[in-house]
Amino acid sequence: KIDGGVLPYCYPDWSEPRAGKLLRIQWVTRAMRPFEGEPAVLLVSTEPAAPLNLTPFGHDGCWLMVRPDWLLAPTQEGLLTSPSPGVLELHWVLPEAFVGMTWRAQMVVFTGSTRSGWAVDSGVEFTIGSPEVGQ
Repeated sequence: KIDGGVLPYCYPDWSEPRAGKLLRIQWVTRAMRPFEGEPAVLLVSTEPAAPLNLTPFGHDGCWLMVRPDWLLAPTQEGLLTSPSPGVLELHWVLPEAFVGMTWRAQMVVFTGSTRSGWAVDSGVEFTIGSPEVGQ
């Protein structure tokens, strides 16, 4: 738990992830406005991870659920942006070459509001489906 707020959380667009279709996922560093402007990155992997208990690192009941194979930092334009303080947005048109692949992502927030100096969201996992018929 972040002092003064709950852990970061994620809003998937809940549509079926399909090749050729835009996938939109938003992560927010706090549950309550105003959102903080704490730096955040996204850990991404296509491989399953053995969950790592973060209790010894000062995060009771929290787990690292994603292997840190890639680290995405937000940019002004591109796959991962930060349109406002405390918000990350992934906008990705899913490539057809990735059909059948499962992607995992988890946000790490660097904050002075925890004992360890960082916090994680619960993570998201999605498998890319075939393009919709008639596309």
